[in-house]
Amino acid sequence: MFSRYKKQFITSNRQYLESVNGKAFKAVSNAIYDSDSVRYTRASEDYEKVTSSDMKLAYEQLMKTNRGMVYVIAGDIAVDEFKPLARSYLAAMTFNELSANKLYQVKLNPKDEELTFAFGSAGNNVELFSMFARNAKEKTTKDYFLADIAGRIVTSRLTEQVRELGSLDYSPYSFVDWPEGADTQQLLIVMNSSIIKRKEARMALNEIVESIGNGATEEEFKSTTKQLSHALKDGLSQPHEQARMIFNYVLADADPLAVVNPDSVIDSLTQEDINQYLKAFTSKTATRIDVTNLPSGN
Repeated sequence: MFSRYKKQFITSNRQYLESVNGKAFKAVSNAIYDSDSVRYTRASEDYEKVTSSDMKLAYEQLMKTNRGMVYVIAGDIAVDEFKPLARSYLAAMTFNELSANKLYQVKLNPKDEELTFAFGSAGNNVELFSMFARNAKEKTTKDYFLADIAGRIVTSRLTEQVRELGSLDYSPYSFVDWPEGADTQQLLIVMNSSIIKRKEARMALNEIVESIGNGATEEEFKSTTKQLSHALKDGLSQPHEQARMIFNYVLADADPLAVVNPDSVIDSLTQEDINQYLKAFTSKTATRIDVTNLPSGN
């Protein structure tokens, strides 16, 4: 069974890494994360080395290690009967110290990098994107809202500058990627253009990128928070959106009001909050990477 699933995984992984998105993802992640990080993209040959013994060891570490869980026992049992049972139960438990190694080792260098790849599908389309990566503390509910607002503000600028004024792309977009447990967050800005307008498209994208360090205008802050408020309220009647909100806004900071009353959090945010959030992506300790995916043969 292990051999069969291993073969299927390696085949799927190789196909993904050979795709346009896979190659771009690998280039960016391996430029940010150290090779000993769990977020470093591995080659198929690395997975070939995994054995069934490695899987058993991983299972032992994941499933048989106490991670501070609290057991609550409720029952109709006398105290003098419960105590010896509890002693025997606790005495049989084993505890292993968790590794002190961080899961996400990030190499953030204060410099700009530009990567150009000619591996896209044949045609006239070119994909451009810029990415900022910066160190990040543990997430709170406030951080989730600020990340959402930041993505909306940059997407709005892209829509106006790239689509409305430049006619370079139909649907450029931006979002913040902040994996659970990671000590870094990334702001990604993505657009597509024809190959003959590649330089013009990059110039337009750079204008947006350079504006991030200036923060948000008062009008942007007010309109975006209203949009977010409306979107979250509409989502209260949708099960999938409810699940996303509960996972993000409740588990992150134990703030149930963020789900039932998102305005309670939105109203507490200020323009200075979003300004500082955006500016941090362009600080001296952050990394900027510009990637151009060219169609093959060009």
